[in-house]
Amino acid sequence: MIAILLTLACGGEPQTPTPGPPPKTLDLPNIILVTLDTTRADAMGSYGGVEGISPAFDQWAAKGAQFDWAFSHSPTTLSAHSSILTGLDPHGHAVPRNGFPLDEIFITLPEFLRDEGYDTLGVVAASVINKEMGMAQGFRLFDDDNPHDMGRRHEDRADSVTRRAKKLVDQRIKERPIFLWTHYYDAHSPYEAPQDFQARFTDPNHNTPVERGKHYRKLADQIRSGEAKKADIDHIKNLYFAEIAWVDDQMNKLFQHLESEGLLENSLVVITADHGEAFNEGDHHPLGHGHDIDSWVTHIPLLIVGTGRYELPQKRIKDTVKASDIPNTLLSLASFEKQLGLGRDLSPLLGKEASKLPTDLVFLEASKPRRDRNTTRWNNIGKEQGVVEDQTLFIINPLTKPKERLYTLGKKQRRTYDPETQKRLREALDSWNKRAPGYRTEKLSDEMHEALKALGYVE
Repeated sequence: MIAILLTLACGGEPQTPTPGPPPKTLDLPNIILVTLDTTRADAMGSYGGVEGISPAFDQWAAKGAQFDWAFSHSPTTLSAHSSILTGLDPHGHAVPRNGFPLDEIFITLPEFLRDEGYDTLGVVAASVINKEMGMAQGFRLFDDDNPHDMGRRHEDRADSVTRRAKKLVDQRIKERPIFLWTHYYDAHSPYEAPQDFQARFTDPNHNTPVERGKHYRKLADQIRSGEAKKADIDHIKNLYFAEIAWVDDQMNKLFQHLESEGLLENSLVVITADHGEAFNEGDHHPLGHGHDIDSWVTHIPLLIVGTGRYELPQKRIKDTVKASDIPNTLLSLASFEKQLGLGRDLSPLLGKEASKLPTDLVFLEASKPRRDRNTTRWNNIGKEQGVVEDQTLFIINPLTKPKERLYTLGKKQRRTYDPETQKRLREALDSWNKRAPGYRTEKLSDEMHEALKALGYVE
């Protein structure tokens, strides 16, 4: 095992980074990254979701490339976003879960682009990915002000996030291309979309209140015991769909503003998610995310769309890809020769005459249970882990029976039996674990620890 010594310096306000020298050429695309927290791929309309749920997302899907089989390495917000921004999986960036900041030794996509002359702007909607968690690296302007008390969390609503993002855009350095990251958190529980959106998806006659946290945990217990009512399960899932629709509506308002400012004329747009959410699919953890790496929490939507000089053909791509492929794909599409992290450049799949890329293995690992009983190894070894190869998912979990499972992916995740494939993927996972970093301890201020404790992320 390769140990990585991480020295974290939390506290104090980071210095606002100065953009690099002006770009040598103005022929660079604006790059827009939108991350939708807790958003399953199959919740989106173009992936087979409820009709009319995501018209803005679907319009973007019709303009460029939709990756039908994109996966997050981790079903937890901070680790997943660290992969999106660094091009590394969790064993590369050493963020096991929320509460373990991304270290400054890792170069992020906004840092790279800042040094190439981009103006870098970021807005996040939850404290789990704020400055203290290392997410501000490389941003000239980074807004992590999340003032709303949502009961057991501090976050910000989608309408406010859109206003904050528009405000940063209006403060941009107009002579430079921009990199804008906007993060929406609303699809994370509790599901409290505005009433008009709830009315579109929920049964008005359903009379069981979904109280923050309390009913959610009670319903999970009822599902495990077989006592849950289908109407209650449908209701909580429909509340989630209302959140998806609400975020899509606000994301559309952001894009309307970007278009009015001329920032979508020659641009690269990426819309994706950090992870999904379970709704009565798993045997042990039927709701939420973090304990499992099944497709409902790791299969994420991913769109890459080019406009103007960077226009890409509209297509649906069946190759299995991963969140950590995003940085190098964007850099290649923007004609940078340098690469970032270890993710693949997916641009050969995006042209009119698409090339075939070799099969890639996607490594996944759960972030819960939160207690790390063995402090001599990487925090997530011993939790559920797995590998995706094409449409095959191998899972190993020493805490369940059977310990190993093999699945075929499609509209549903189905058990399959292939001892040879199972052995090969187990060996690949063992090799991945040998490259894992050493054990990490949390580095949190008292305030951040209490915030994460309220979210259920730390003990």
